[in-house]
Amino acid sequence: MPITSIISNASTLTLTVIADYPVPVERLWDAYADPRQLERFWGPEQWPATFTRHDMAVGGESHYYSAESGGMGLEYEAGVLDLYVYVESDIDTMLLIETPSGEILCDDDSHGSLNHRIQIEDPESGLYVILVGGYTQNQYHDARVFFTELDPDIFGEGAPSFILDPLFGSVELAQSFSPDPHTVSLRAGGDIDVNVGGCTVGNVSEAPSFNVRFTGSGELHFSARSDDDTTLLINTPSGEWLCDDDSAGNSNPLVSLPNAASGLYNVWVGTYSGEEARATLNISRKVPK
Repeated sequence: MPITSIISNASTLTLTVIADYPVPVERLWDAYADPRQLERFWGPEQWPATFTRHDMAVGGESHYYSAESGGMGLEYEAGVLDLYVYVESDIDTMLLIETPSGEILCDDDSHGSLNHRIQIEDPESGLYVILVGGYTQNQYHDARVFFTELDPDIFGEGAPSFILDPLFGSVELAQSFSPDPHTVSLRAGGDIDVNVGGCTVGNVSEAPSFNVRFTGSGELHFSARSDDDTTLLINTPSGEWLCDDDSAGNSNPLVSLPNAASGLYNVWVGTYSGEEARATLNISRKVPK
């Protein structure tokens, strides 16, 4: 960029950029007003900027971070729970986090198998800058970064993983959804012998069968129908595990929540044999007949 000088004044909170641009004023204004365009030239190529907030107005604020490949930002609104950040990769990596207050946190292998995990107790609200690195210079590898307010160590031998993508999709349901019930055709069963949160019913897949994001309150009922002996396992928005075997009759399960909270429900439909079976998942505001 043809920038000739940059003048900053901390007392007046101003930043003056002086440059010559061979474009109309309107085009230049658009480039500075649009954060996606601004990211293309705000900072050196090896440290590209990512804007998480950009208010192009008097009194507005702009938040951004700069990082090499392997970096990302998280705008986080803190609640009462701890924040966990962990990484999974096929190679030996490391994790570094800068908190909103500027504190630097790092970890190497706390998540096992050369993976790493950082638990942030009493986290702050604001921008967290996350860097995932390796031990070989100028080599890049695939890695997945996970953010959760639930301790990832709860995933034991008998616990499925609610962070994986659901096998048979997801849905968003409002207070008075229609049609009611919402039905999903799927295949029940899996190779995990359930033993989590006091639930020891059946065998389920590692990933959820289906995810439901519910917005509302009041009754919510999950049931399954199948020619096989099926089970239900549900992880609620608060992290509680619920399960059932035969409450719907004829070896069919039913989990009823009289005061369902808004949020994400991870649902597994299992079988006692572990073998896959055709099943239908029903989500309703009314107790199934």
